[in-house]
Amino acid sequence: MVIVVPPSSPIKSVPELIARARAKALNYGAGNSSSRVAAEMFKQMTGAGLVFVPYKGNPQAITDLLGGQIDVMFADTATALPLVQSGKLIALAYTGERRSPAFPTVPTVDELGIKGYELSYWVAVYAPQGTPAEVVRRLNEMFLSAVQSDVVSSVFARAVLDKFTSTPEGLAQFQRAESEKWSRVIKAAGIEPE
Repeated sequence: MVIVVPPSSPIKSVPELIARARAKALNYGAGNSSSRVAAEMFKQMTGAGLVFVPYKGNPQAITDLLGGQIDVMFADTATALPLVQSGKLIALAYTGERRSPAFPTVPTVDELGIKGYELSYWVAVYAPQGTPAEVVRRLNEMFLSAVQSDVVSSVFARAVLDKFTSTPEGLAQFQRAESEKWSRVIKAAGIEPE
């Protein structure tokens, strides 16, 4: 995801965002759970005063961000990229572990001093419980091969997605760690299931 503001905003950097949001709460819009959790984790880690403004979807939040009705947004990269490239939004930081090839000059939140901040959404492929281990192993090999293909690489590049592959055991471990991490943020923010 990318932390974005409109060009008319007086906020031009993450330190400015934090300082302004500590002095006076700022509104952030989110039309999906990833955007909200990204903002809430940022709020928890920085002490920034951010007030959640709910939207039915991120496109409506982007419209209000462009119109100045909200101050900041944690937007998915595919949505933000054309708006940043056209100058309609300014990217302050990227929420991933490392810089995105789509935003090579935009630092990560971690790089800007908020150590340990990282939010990436991910997709995994699952088989029904009880699927024989040999079948799971073979499916994993097939998916790993497919992900390396030119067709899938092209789709991922257009969607501004990084490839991240694993073994079934690695996925289980990664999923446990992600579930623990996000449940702490969600509980601390008081986010209720919708």
